[in-house]
Amino acid sequence: MNKNMEWVKIRKILVIAGSVIFISAIVYVAFIFYLLTNGYRDYEKFCSEYIPLLETYKLNKGHYPNKLMVFEKPSFYPRYSESSCRYIGSVTHYSFKVDEGLIGWSFYDSDRQRWVHD
Repeated sequence: MNKNMEWVKIRKILVIAGSVIFISAIVYVAFIFYLLTNGYRDYEKFCSEYIPLLETYKLNKGHYPNKLMVFEKPSFYPRYSESSCRYIGSVTHYSFKVDEGLIGWSFYDSDRQRWVHD
């Protein structure tokens, strides 16, 4: 009976230790994923919302704006900021440069009309 109680105690300790390790691993993976994906943010998708606005602006005014602040921020993206797009505009051209993970960047070039990843 004494050995049986020891086995139950050891089993309980192993279950608790395994649960703690499992939960710690899930939290660790979620944290790393959070860092690698910019906190689950998709800056490329957010900044792409401005592309049709920029093209319409150019059709109406003949040039691209100097800043994105001339547009109302898309309401679907409350956690995002216009400054996250790192917009660079000139009369005939514009581009975006956004964070991608911990060390990467994505670039949008209006002449090529596509995103490029480093």
